Amino acid sequence: MPGPPGEPVCEPTWAEELQAYERQKRYTVSEELCRGPPARIDTKDAHLRERKFDPLLQRLRGEEAEQKQLAFEQAERIKHLNRARDIHILREQPFCIVTHESKLEPIGGEPKLELTFADPNTTAIPTSTADYNIISTLPSDVHHWAPPHARPVPQQRSPRRRMEVPAFEVKDFNIITNKYLSHHPSKSMTESTLNALDATKKFRQRNRFDPVLQRFTDAQEEERGRVCDDARTVEATLRAEEHLPPAVRDRPTAFYCPVTHQVHDSEMLKCIDEAEKGRKVRYRTRAEHDKKCRLKDIEFEELAARQAPELVAHERFEETTRRGYDILTNREYGNGPDKQPYRKPFTTPRQTAWEKILADQDAERQIGAQAPLASARRSGRPPASTPRSQTLAGAGHGLTLKLPASSAPPAPSIPCSDTGSVYSRPKVPQSRDPSMSRS
Repeated sequence: MPGPPGEPVCEPTWAEELQAYERQKRYTVSEELCRGPPARIDTKDAHLRERKFDPLLQRLRGEEAEQKQLAFEQAERIKHLNRARDIHILREQPFCIVTHESKLEPIGGEPKLELTFADPNTTAIPTSTADYNIISTLPSDVHHWAPPHARPVPQQRSPRRRMEVPAFEVKDFNIITNKYLSHHPSKSMTESTLNALDATKKFRQRNRFDPVLQRFTDAQEEERGRVCDDARTVEATLRAEEHLPPAVRDRPTAFYCPVTHQVHDSEMLKCIDEAEKGRKVRYRTRAEHDKKCRLKDIEFEELAARQAPELVAHERFEETTRRGYDILTNREYGNGPDKQPYRKPFTTPRQTAWEKILADQDAERQIGAQAPLASARRSGRPPASTPRSQTLAGAGHGLTLKLPASSAPPAPSIPCSDTGSVYSRPKVPQSRDPSMSRS
């Protein structure tokens, strides 16, 4: 607490603050600890109180409880009104400013106030900022309480310039004939136009939007609203399309209507068609490559099938042919009814050395005969080894020249018998003469 005036103010030290804090925490008992537990209202009590009150009549169902509640409310209302009246009296004048009656006299308060008026002969005359008498509206040099030589001189002010209006322009409308005095058609048209514009403005301000037709009454405003709605719809659509995956956004049905077949983006459809063609060309190239590979495999298989018999010796079937009958059925080969048909083997007999030599010579002779003819066809000149008569006859009549077949020498005869050739007989060891042996 501050001391007497004139003495220095002593602030609490750090030790005193610690002692105060310790006293507050250890010895001071909080008021909340002394209070009992708060009243608990369970669901049962709440429903019971709700049943005691009638929500339709706005009163309690019990008569005694209702009278008690009314008396309590009346007492509280009187207390509140008395308190408001006391505050009203304290804050305002203790008497009525209209009747000058005391507000405290009926309740035994102060006595009635008596109003005293000041003496007009001794009271100072109030001053005014106006340079004229506000009661008689006369200037201060004419109507003033001071003697004439001491009266204030009012300021001379010139009146405002008056706007002179011709008399025939003041009333340009005849109230009897309901017509303008001059230029009635043009003025009436202008007036009707202004009235229509004024009514239109009021109508647009009050009825801007038609709730039945769901559109604005102003055509320009309606057009602007539609443009804004369309732009907002397009923006929302584009934003939604940006979030779509590429497989859905770039699908073919997104660029034309699948129901009416109306095209929305022809350029994109052309790009999709070109991509499809390129993809099909790639598939076609692959298919052609697969087909070529398959044909090559089939050709190799056929060559392998053709070459397979060449791996089998023809001699294994010669014994069956030479025998003349089937060892299983013991029937002879032939075309008769009692004979078994003979199926030729799929192998070919091997060529002898002499047959191979003759075959090679025939091949070389044919190649040598065809080479000059081929070169003559390319150059347009007859071959040098061909006679002129044969060339003219072949060129003029379209004949094909046939070279005479070369006569090969016969094969040498090999001594043989029914038992076979001399080369296939087993060798018989010859007996040696002991006298011929070496000494």
